[in-house]
This record gives sequence, structure tokens and C-alpha cells, in this order.
Amino acid sequence: MTFGIDVTKTDGGGACLRRFLGEEGGATAIEYSVVAAGIAVAVAGAIRTLGSNVLTNLYQQIAAAFG
Repeated sequence: MTFGIDVTKTDGGGACLRRFLGEEGGATAIEYSVVAAGIAVAVAGAIRTLGSNVLTNLYQQIAAAFG
């Protein structure tokens, strides 16, 4: 199993390592995922803090509108 890498055409791994370290696509994807995780934590915290009050008041207002 070669995992798509032809080890017979490398110079002992140096070229593969340089190519791997020069690639920025993975780093960019990781940065975006860290930002998305931070936003998710902020949203979850806001929902936890405000959610029950907003939800209760919203249901009371809807019930009063139809009641």
C-alpha cells in the first residue's frame, strides 16, 4: 500500500518534507475551523445565557397574541 506516494522517486524524504511544509492549504483549513469553533462556542454561550429568558418571553407573547 503506497497511499499515493511513490517512494522510489524521492531523495530520501527531503523533497517530500519540503513539499509538505510548503503547502498552505491545510493550515488555512485548520485556521478556518478554529474560527468556526470559536464562533460556535460564542453562540452556544449566548444561547445558554439568554435562551431560557428569550424563549419564555417569546412563548408568552405568542400565547397572548392568540389568547
